Amino acid sequence: MSKISKEDIINKLREEAIQEVLAPSLDFKSSWRQGHGEDISAIANHHSREGGWLIIGVNDHGKLLNKDLNWLKETEQQVSNHVSEYLEPNLMNIFITGEEISGNHILLIEIIPPDDVVYWNGKAYKLIGTHSEEMTPPEILELTLSLPGHDFSKANYHGSVNSSLVMSFAQKLTAVSKDLFENTENLTATDVLNKLGIKSKNVSGILFGDFIVRIVHCDINGDILDQHEQKGLYGILDDKFIEEIQSWTRRQGTVLISSFTAKEEEPYPISALRESIANAVAHAFYSKDQGDIVIEMFPNRIVISNNCSLDAELFVDKWFSRINSTKNKLLMHTLRISKLTDELGSGKNRIFRHMIEQGKREPIIEFEPFKTHARWKTTLYNEDTNMAILNLIERLKQYFKNPDEWRIAIALVLWRDKAWSEIINALDEHYKRIANKVIESSSSPVIRFEEKLMLKRWAKAVFDGQQTIKFTSDEEKFYFGFLSHISKYSGGYINNTQARDLIGLTNTKSETTQLSNLFRKWREEGSLRQTGKKGEWQFTSPQLKVNG
Repeated sequence: MSKISKEDIINKLREEAIQEVLAPSLDFKSSWRQGHGEDISAIANHHSREGGWLIIGVNDHGKLLNKDLNWLKETEQQVSNHVSEYLEPNLMNIFITGEEISGNHILLIEIIPPDDVVYWNGKAYKLIGTHSEEMTPPEILELTLSLPGHDFSKANYHGSVNSSLVMSFAQKLTAVSKDLFENTENLTATDVLNKLGIKSKNVSGILFGDFIVRIVHCDINGDILDQHEQKGLYGILDDKFIEEIQSWTRRQGTVLISSFTAKEEEPYPISALRESIANAVAHAFYSKDQGDIVIEMFPNRIVISNNCSLDAELFVDKWFSRINSTKNKLLMHTLRISKLTDELGSGKNRIFRHMIEQGKREPIIEFEPFKTHARWKTTLYNEDTNMAILNLIERLKQYFKNPDEWRIAIALVLWRDKAWSEIINALDEHYKRIANKVIESSSSPVIRFEEKLMLKRWAKAVFDGQQTIKFTSDEEKFYFGFLSHISKYSGGYINNTQARDLIGLTNTKSETTQLSNLFRKWREEGSLRQTGKKGEWQFTSPQLKVNG
């Protein structure tokens, strides 16, 4: 906990004596902007590990600025949104509270450091005096090594390392960051590991030493063609191995007539493939059989599996979430500074969207628990590109300029057969807000009623490639429940234009007639009546229960 208590801060502000407790871990802000999160990262990363405070609503000298309650509510929501979106690790302790002092409102942000490096918007910061400055890669690794808490990748390693893999990694680091090595020509593998501070640590054994990955090639029936073991997991993260996967898969496409996409230049999106392998390396439960990482290649798919902890089950369905619980923090940060993996906890998000955005089938994650550990398995498919998905994505990009919004919109289309509660469970707080915003938009490709989703008619036309003249019985039942529910919020009635827009029909003659025929059917059944105005309808029967 921070040494300065909330009570001390409030009392000093009330007495106009807050400057008496000035410290690097106490920061004043007149208002909030996204960039102030850099100070949260810097305070959390301070070597004292005491944490600190951001006080919003005061000037640089700690004087109250007469902010009102509306300002407080708006600022608190803005800070909460930014913290959810930009702060890593997402599970760190940060408390946001509003206070009133003599009619002045302030917002207090208490920062309690976790046993990990804290990032804001993908970058880690440190305090230089009272200012924040981005940390260099060596500083990130040095801080990681100094932090308390159990971390397998930080424990001592007594085996050998492959110097060739170490130097290949060093060249990768040099390409992405000049803060580590200007060049590697005069360095040895020992020099590199010492510079990184990971010599004789398990992270060096995992990436360059005796830790093993098993690589298996199978035919279309699942029978093993060949398999071998490979030491040093960095070997499966470099460009050469990624190309080996693509090349082997392409060769299978020349044999299997039904697998045309295997002949493509990139059977798998490279970013999704790399992220899937990096996730397995970063999150493997190495205490059990060295993580038992296995890569199985089939002509139409690749399966990447590894041992994991039992609590990993909490993250299986969280496709759009930055929440993570890695047991190998030093390993994760080592991969991160080399750009082999990026934001903590967002790997599944990127795997999902990179597959979908190239028209591939949605990836599958499986979780199999045992007594002491579990097995995590990610499957990517290289089937024919789905042009309907790509066409729908292009349409959604026209409606939603924020990438998070159109990505969630396409996810809702793909997940339309799931219950709404199941979908929401796959999202963290940031993406839950995005999903609710999308579903309430007139441009949403889906309609939600209770627990069920239904494609809007225009989205159905794009996704299916054609439009059917008649509504299905499921559509009729859904529209009845949905429109009768909506009518309660518009004076008890609904008109043709509202109904057409809500269910995604165009203004063409055929679709106008289609809706009129549906309303006529409900009227003949006694469920609907005209209000007296042309094109205006009132529901007369109880709302229908839509099966989820």
